[in-house]
Amino acid sequence: MYIPADKYPNIIRKMFFHDNDKVTVRSIGKICQTKEGIYFLYRGRLMYMNSVGTEVKEVGLKQIAWIIPDNSNVFFLDNSVYDIYKVNQNNETKPIIKRSGDRIYIDGRYIYNYVYDNNTISKYNLDGKKIYSSKMYYGQLMAGGVGGIIFNDYNIRMVREELSNYGMGVDVPYHYIFDWNKVKYMPKVLYTVHYYKEQSIWDYNKNFRNLEQYDEWAEGLDNKIRENKNKLRNTENRNMEDYELVSIGLSKQNPDYYRAVDGYIYFYHVLEFCYRDKNYKNKISFDSTGNVDKKEKNRVEFKAYVYVMLRVDIENIENSEDTSQLEYEILDVPMYPIDTNDKIEVFEVNDNYIYSISNVNNVTTKEIKVLATDIEKGITRNIYDCRELSDNIYIPGIYCKEKIADNDAGGGGKKLNKVVQGEDGTYFVYKNRLMYMENKNAKIKEICKMQRNISGILVKDKNIFLREESSNSIYKLNTDGEIISIIYAPGIMYLEGNNIYTLSGGTEFEKYDFNGKRIFKNDLGYNGFDRDNTIFNNYVFNIDFLKAEVYAPKYYLFDINKIKYKEYTLHFSKYYLPPETWDSYLREEVIPYDSFAKEIDKKVRKGEIIDRNLDNYELQSIELSIWDFSEVSDGYIYFLGEQKLTYRDKNYKDKLSGNMNEYINTYENKEYMSKIKYEVKLYPIGRVKVDDIKNILDSAAISYDAIDRPLSNSRNRNDFIIRDKKVYISYIEDYVENNQEYRELKIYKVDAETGISKEVYTMKGISVDERMIEIFVTDNYIFIYRYIDNSKKLCITRINRDGSNPILVMDENGEVVMKPQRR
Repeated sequence: MYIPADKYPNIIRKMFFHDNDKVTVRSIGKICQTKEGIYFLYRGRLMYMNSVGTEVKEVGLKQIAWIIPDNSNVFFLDNSVYDIYKVNQNNETKPIIKRSGDRIYIDGRYIYNYVYDNNTISKYNLDGKKIYSSKMYYGQLMAGGVGGIIFNDYNIRMVREELSNYGMGVDVPYHYIFDWNKVKYMPKVLYTVHYYKEQSIWDYNKNFRNLEQYDEWAEGLDNKIRENKNKLRNTENRNMEDYELVSIGLSKQNPDYYRAVDGYIYFYHVLEFCYRDKNYKNKISFDSTGNVDKKEKNRVEFKAYVYVMLRVDIENIENSEDTSQLEYEILDVPMYPIDTNDKIEVFEVNDNYIYSISNVNNVTTKEIKVLATDIEKGITRNIYDCRELSDNIYIPGIYCKEKIADNDAGGGGKKLNKVVQGEDGTYFVYKNRLMYMENKNAKIKEICKMQRNISGILVKDKNIFLREESSNSIYKLNTDGEIISIIYAPGIMYLEGNNIYTLSGGTEFEKYDFNGKRIFKNDLGYNGFDRDNTIFNNYVFNIDFLKAEVYAPKYYLFDINKIKYKEYTLHFSKYYLPPETWDSYLREEVIPYDSFAKEIDKKVRKGEIIDRNLDNYELQSIELSIWDFSEVSDGYIYFLGEQKLTYRDKNYKDKLSGNMNEYINTYENKEYMSKIKYEVKLYPIGRVKVDDIKNILDSAAISYDAIDRPLSNSRNRNDFIIRDKKVYISYIEDYVENNQEYRELKIYKVDAETGISKEVYTMKGISVDERMIEIFVTDNYIFIYRYIDNSKKLCITRINRDGSNPILVMDENGEVVMKPQRR
């Protein structure tokens, strides 16, 4: 007696059956990732690349047809006898399965071996011991949609048999009651067509009576077809208003590829949309036998075809009853031909990403693209282009999105600074002198002196780099005190990980090691100010007031230091209502009212900064312009800017009745616009995740956190610095006391996680000729640089990070003081 595993109690299933609800199945290929490195084939030779990509060697095996990947195990097929070999950790091999079949799958615990000739599947453990062999009903195909996948002993493919209903065929394993490893297969079919109107008499599925409600899912797909009718072969010359949707279903053509990853089956397949003339019964003619010929059918009914990426939960396949409906999810991967330049040929699924190859041909160019889709976010990016021109000129380039190997894992590039935390003390600059203050006793000594003033320093371990003002040279201070010029490069200088970077005007981006050896040089191709950039992990981030440009690296597969850059545009502004003719944004930029808008909107309506009742207004947009931003700190880039919230009267059309067409320009008709619009300006601290910058879609609106800023309406904001998720902001105000003009410095600390701010220090009585004041923050202290007499003189004060214990470190004469500050 044979019964399916799902009929046994759960405790028995878990003990005796291979029933993994998160199963991942791998098939034969040419590249195999293991924890230690990568195995790959090159013309029948098995090669090995270490995990950091710095070494490639031949394992010593030849005449290999395919590799079979499986976590830390590696299996391969001998090209001559087609035996399956297993490679152990010492790269020793032994045959474990003789004369293997035509398809091989492995799921981490078992190897499945399928043979076309007798339609038989054999199951083995990872040492080659056979567990069972059994014939299947829905055998895998040798041509014309050859895909198939085996998981948890189940097998699936689309049903292609003549006159059969549209569906997915499933071979269900039935286990012998007295021997768990003795298996027979029984078939079941899961239907793959949803009908919303009664079938035509000529339909294959004319006996299928389960009509469904035309729901939101069907309406959304239907609208997508209608909106893109000019891109589809069977719809471009039809008036779609005359047709109604009859059904949506999966094609009977079997896919070439199935992938089973983390409990889901993925496949790229044709979605068929059947449309029928609303008055078809009055338009068709029957022949003498009562049938309708093909020409008549095509006149009143047609199908539109779109390729989509589908995902099916493995447990749903296993648990669904025979002839029930297959439940599937359509993923946000390019749909061809709606996305006319992206027809997917092959794909792989890894972690949360789908990597696919799109092959597009036109009159002049054959283009191959590699696309990466974030499954959760529905974001697809082109990470690699290869063009083969019609005159057979081939331009090679194999690049991948993420770093293959570069142990330069920094927390973002650090710019030159006048105060830098060292291992056992603090380095700081006084004019042309580099000073050092010990942590233990605050003893100060001079490290070196330059001819001109030092603009800033960078420190990594025992490596110290510095630059003079108005100089393009980068100097390194050796351990013996010798100062040598190692790099000559204009522009801004960064240090990240174990490398130095320079960026000049957005054109020359260069990377060096600590000895001044250049690793790469790239032209990013934009003109910008050096101060408006920051870097992280070889990315360059540039803010241009209302938007950001991200220059993302693409690494050559066999040389991590060979890089091409691709530019992406990010927008910080968000729009929630459809635009009118006077608005500057497009309808495509409108997004749903989200939690970010809800929170800020609530704050504005409850606050005291508005002078109008907003009950009859709805939030139209939140536009952000950025003035200043930080280096990367704790995975974020922080910035200061202005949020402009625009509210629009719900009845604006009635209030502008008669003037809608005449007065369409906001700037020329402020009187009219003020009747229906209201603007509120906020000045928050913002921060955006570096990971979001890397993953966001080109030209997309990027999310950011908004944190309340103290004295946000003050125009006299001086510095802002981030340290340990605390934001330090300084303000300078002029005031008069006893008929004498003075300046006042205030320093605030804002907790980026809670938004709580606190004034930590105030320095009053500053002379009006101290026009420039800078602050710098280290692990324990805040350093205050006061420039006097047009920067000819300098005083340095140190306070604890809570504002206590102010100490005058060096006075305007350059003398070390280290006494309490008196003011």
